[in-house]
Amino acid sequence: MKHLREFDIAFVGLTPGVHTFQYQIDDSFFEKLGAEPDFSNCHATVNLQLDKKPGFFLLKFEVGVN
Repeated sequence: MKHLREFDIAFVGLTPGVHTFQYQIDDSFFEKLGAEPDFSNCHATVNLQLDKKPGFFLLKFEVGVN
């Protein structure tokens, strides 16, 4: 899914520790996924906190509606 590249995280290149990412999600996100039209007029902010540890990683998602 090359059209969703903006959401890729280069995990291998990240140093251990906490990394924060922010994404803006709208209707085009779901269209690119080919999802059923269950979502319309979607405007959300997703804050992702990735804590990279040796051998595993912890993800914390916070989703807010704009």
